[in-house]
Amino acid sequence: MRGIAPFELFLSAVSLAVAAIPEGLPAVVTVALALGVQRMVQRHALVRRMASVETLGCAEVICTDKTGTLTMGEMTARKLITSENLYRVTGEGYATDGAFFSGNVESLPSESPDLLALLRSSAACNDAELTLIDNRPVVIGDPTEGALLVAAAKGGITRGIFETEMPRLATVPFDSERKRMTVIRNRENHSWAFVKGAPEVILSRCTLIRTNQGVRELTENDRIRLLHANTLLANDALRVLAVAERPLDDFSFEAGRGVNDAEIEQELTFLGLVGLQDPPRGEAREAVAKCKRAGIKAVMITGDHPDTARP
Repeated sequence: MRGIAPFELFLSAVSLAVAAIPEGLPAVVTVALALGVQRMVQRHALVRRMASVETLGCAEVICTDKTGTLTMGEMTARKLITSENLYRVTGEGYATDGAFFSGNVESLPSESPDLLALLRSSAACNDAELTLIDNRPVVIGDPTEGALLVAAAKGGITRGIFETEMPRLATVPFDSERKRMTVIRNRENHSWAFVKGAPEVILSRCTLIRTNQGVRELTENDRIRLLHANTLLANDALRVLAVAERPLDDFSFEAGRGVNDAEIEQELTFLGLVGLQDPPRGEAREAVAKCKRAGIKAVMITGDHPDTARP
């Protein structure tokens, strides 16, 4: 509007931009970030880059894993549901001292075929190990599988039995898409598949159900009842797994041979549900409360059933 040449306008703009930033700003920012790093160290946090302090100061959402972060990472089987009974499991942590109760009456696996089959298959479809370190029981492997081993041990079933009497022939590992795992073992000169995974996935592949009187057809009413039981366990903040098995008389296996899971994981016999508890860490509640007071939203990320994760 004043008729000034464009080049002079550009120089003026650059001059104003330079003048707007004080010469001491880089030093002030560096000192401020260094003080922030020092305060983080006092809170037992190490920062590699000073700029990260600024990033943390701008955080509005924290996404955290649940198992092992907000919880202890020590799973314990608390409830077992078979075709006919609900069993409560006593005992804490990975100690094998505990019992099974149906109502207020103690149930022995040796006298309850449905409970025995559930515990046996839980230990058979397992990659974890239960051992003693400094006279303390410790699980080597996945905590969820460790909890199944502990529950089986409370019923007198140890994994060593399977390695000697029921050698493993093949394994179809668990993954987040399949939501199930299968282990094939040689049982009395016959191949058997032992399967565990998400209840809705396992139930969709079952056609039979084991009872105390034997094996019968799995009806639609059975499916509805078991899915409802799964929801009830999940509402108690329990992680729920379903366990099933299947004889493989029509298949022959050799140790180490690959397995076609589409052929094996069908027409299964449903054995039961296992409700697992992972107690929260004592400091988790206060940590989340601090986030809220700081205006930061805490988001829990987990692979558990939505009903289990929902507060």
